[in-house]
Amino acid sequence: MSLISIGSTGRRMEFLGASMTCGFGNEGTPPCDPIKFENSWLAWGPDIARHFGADYHIEAWSGKGVVRNYGDHHPISVDPLPSYFPLTVATEKFEWKFSDFIPQAVVINLGTNDFSDPKSSQPTRQQFQNGYRNFIRAIQHAYPNVTVFAQCGPMLIDPVCGYIEEVAMELKSQKEQVDYIPLPEEILKKTGYGCDGHPTVNGHHMIADISIPIISRWLGW
Repeated sequence: MSLISIGSTGRRMEFLGASMTCGFGNEGTPPCDPIKFENSWLAWGPDIARHFGADYHIEAWSGKGVVRNYGDHHPISVDPLPSYFPLTVATEKFEWKFSDFIPQAVVINLGTNDFSDPKSSQPTRQQFQNGYRNFIRAIQHAYPNVTVFAQCGPMLIDPVCGYIEEVAMELKSQKEQVDYIPLPEEILKKTGYGCDGHPTVNGHHMIADISIPIISRWLGW
């Protein structure tokens, strides 16, 4: 028996996020156990990649944030998602060789967990924006010609989306390959909720539909 090559378009994408990027609870109907109804194949990232015929990598961990993880009682966590970006496996200290997979586009959806309860422990605007800006810098260092797309929403809009948009527009105004993708709360209102307030499969499709034209304008795909 031999394996059949399906070929490649040469298009590559990378998706960085937390539970929503994992497809957490997207196939469930509340009340439900999100782990039993998580399908990353039907999440927004792979949906976008299939539209463009792109190979893709996902680095996502439920509960992780840019600087603060879900429910942490400190404004800065010791292990937010960016701390895992250089690693091959999150639980092992083996560094990833970035030259093995160089994407033309990286899409980030992070920030909801940073502003989870308790509110008294949330990061300041400056702490969050510094962390977000530093993460984009790390991505650009790993992939010098990449275009970075900063998504925000639809599970939490204020104050995080304003903070992310400011960073993205600041970098874009400096002629950097960075853009902002707003995901309105109406996505959830129109498509309903999966487990634990997360988007359904239809919600993920809508996230992809909103993101695709913005990505296409930059990449010419």
